[in-house]
Amino acid sequence: MPHIRRAGARRRRPLKIEAIEEYAAERPLAWIDDNVDESCRAWARERTTPTLIIETVRHEGMREDHVELLLDWAGRADADGGRR
Repeated sequence: MPHIRRAGARRRRPLKIEAIEEYAAERPLAWIDDNVDESCRAWARERTTPTLIIETVRHEGMREDHVELLLDWAGRADADGGRR
């Protein structure tokens, strides 16, 4: 599973969004993170390709319900040919 490193100076958008956007391009994206804010959610809503954000709790990590959500989402994104 890819792990995206972020570097650089402060910008208008969080650097993690820029790094994820560059990596994902126009492909469907599942973003699993324990530190997501409203700018991340807004960016995901504005994408034209399927995008899922799963917010985890730092001391818990991925739970079974997260895995089920991810698998269900991936199946629908694949069946849709990557379209919303």
